[in-house]
Amino acid sequence: GVRLFARSRNRITGLTGPGREVLAMATRILADTARLKTLNDSHADETGGSLTVAAGATLDLSGSSVLGSGTLVNQGSLLLAGSTVGNALSNAGVVTLTGVNTLGRVSNSGEFLLRSGSTGVEGFTQTSGTTTIDGAAFRAESGGTLAIGGATACDAGTSALVWSADGAGSSVSFPDLATLRGVHDGAGTRALAIVATAGGKVSLPGLLSITD
Repeated sequence: GVRLFARSRNRITGLTGPGREVLAMATRILADTARLKTLNDSHADETGGSLTVAAGATLDLSGSSVLGSGTLVNQGSLLLAGSTVGNALSNAGVVTLTGVNTLGRVSNSGEFLLRSGSTGVEGFTQTSGTTTIDGAAFRAESGGTLAIGGATACDAGTSALVWSADGAGSSVSFPDLATLRGVHDGAGTRALAIVATAGGKVSLPGLLSITD
């Protein structure tokens, strides 16, 4: 190998030419490492921005934790299985949930679908923020349980929406929902169907008013 140290008998008397070059390189590396840490610390809170899943595309976040102050926008298909999404989630596509998933603030004008996974334990937990569910569809099947907290009002809009729970143990609940609007469109056609079949349950315990 290359000699880094100059010796006199059994004593190190200094560095060789290559040794001085290695020392200079090591010094630069340590300085660059310190600068990288300073840069990281100074931008530690800059987790904003948005990520968009385009229509027709699929993003699989199974087993992942996505944290930050930005917004995850889903216009296609978003797969969550044992996932934590700390960002705001804006859904206009389809979110498929398997297992227990934790989401932050939710805005949903698309569909949430729960499917039974290998564990047999399904769940959606919203941890913080307010939820908007205007024009949104929710469906639980095969023992899936979906609780949409933070949504106090819903306008069904002009879409033919379905809130459904199918199968024993399947449930969709809206614990904070007090006002439901637009259940019929202007022509008198039903805009929202609430359906529970084969032992499923849809629960609106705090509902106070229903208007067209």
